[in-house]
Amino acid sequence: MVVANHGAALSPDDRQSQIARLDNLAAHPDLQAHRQRREQEDNARIDKLLRLLPDAFTYRYVDTEPCAVTDAPNIPLPGQSTPPPETPPSPANSCYRMSFTPNPNWDPPDTEGRILRGMAGEIWMEKSHERLYRLNAHLITDVDFGWGIVGRLNKGGTIYLEQTQLDSGEWQLTRMKLNLTGKLLMFKSITVQLNEEMGRFSPVPPNVDYREAIRMLKGSLPGATSLASK
Repeated sequence: MVVANHGAALSPDDRQSQIARLDNLAAHPDLQAHRQRREQEDNARIDKLLRLLPDAFTYRYVDTEPCAVTDAPNIPLPGQSTPPPETPPSPANSCYRMSFTPNPNWDPPDTEGRILRGMAGEIWMEKSHERLYRLNAHLITDVDFGWGIVGRLNKGGTIYLEQTQLDSGEWQLTRMKLNLTGKLLMFKSITVQLNEEMGRFSPVPPNVDYREAIRMLKGSLPGATSLASK
């Protein structure tokens, strides 16, 4: 649910639009199932690319340093136009910092994996759990998809990923920044500019289904009223 736009609280009309969208999801389980499948497919693509990292690159150890973030995700709370600053996670663990370049002997297994053939940068691995903590990469060459007929990503694009270990012990992708340009089907220019941050995680009661989750979301908005018939 959208709770703010460019750091400012939503207008009453925009808040009500969010409520209407949630009411529609609650009334039509097929829409929720489709949204969930799309989200699972997106997560599966990211997971697949992460699993390719050990083989796709040649790594060089740089040093070991605290796993510290420079700034915590700035996540607004509902009804707040200026959210209070969130304390960055304590850098209690150590990270291996390594630079990487494409492995010339690696053959991508599919079209999506081809992007890794053109990437170089730095990666941080959390030492005790051996989990990806941060990836900061850029495209050092143009990357073609389908021999350049399906599409192309231009040299110079950047990709930034950051994971955080939650209090539950689970690791979550908490920051993703994409700045990519290219062409689709040789003619149509594409621009991907994404800055996604996640934070302020808190557990919910067990066995919460999506309709109950919607009621919880709606209850977090001040003055929200349902548009669905009772």
